[in-house]
Amino acid sequence: MPMPGKQPSNTRRDFLGLVASAAASSVLRGQNKEDGTSVPGGAHARQKLVWEFRNAYLMAVSPDGTKVCLYFTKHPQMIFAFPRGGRATYDGGALQDETLRVIEAGSWRVLYSSQLRAKPMSASFFGGGEALYAETLVISDSAFHDRQRVVIDLLARKLAEVVSPYRVHESSVHLLALSQPVLLGVEYIREMGPNAVILAALPEYREIARAPFAVTPERASQSKL
Repeated sequence: MPMPGKQPSNTRRDFLGLVASAAASSVLRGQNKEDGTSVPGGAHARQKLVWEFRNAYLMAVSPDGTKVCLYFTKHPQMIFAFPRGGRATYDGGALQDETLRVIEAGSWRVLYSSQLRAKPMSASFFGGGEALYAETLVISDSAFHDRQRVVIDLLARKLAEVVSPYRVHESSVHLLALSQPVLLGVEYIREMGPNAVILAALPEYREIARAPFAVTPERASQSKL
């Protein structure tokens, strides 16, 4: 019994979570008829590790599911946020020991491998999966003023790069592959956040269309701060 004036320590959500956990546990327990050992998923379920990639994390999967993009590093990017605003990054390890790789699902052979000027912030496949777009975090060698954008042609095995200024105190645009040669992006403005959706065309990354976000009273007041 809970004490008068106090809320019970176990909420309805906690109780439902406990019931769900117990049910899942009973479902996942099963016996392997061949050797009598416990196997997940019941008596007839089998789990098989298809492939293991060490010291890597997933960046993108092609639309048809036949290719994956992984970044291999022993020192993942770490971002620290401070209570009063701002952030700092810790970037351990040497970039020459890190690679961005496109791997064929099933055969697990490497279709393309390349080193970047900084750790990738995002990567995405164009429609059809024959090309990949990636953009990096700011480049330390440029005093954190620039970042690298790359388009990798997987058929021709060629990489085209552009190193562009990163105007952190003004506006910045983050892009994702759409249908080659077009990219879809969002423009961000400091102190306001997302400002517009844009379309950009390769190879110059030229803006070809723009759709501004609607200005709400909340955003309008924030922009005056």
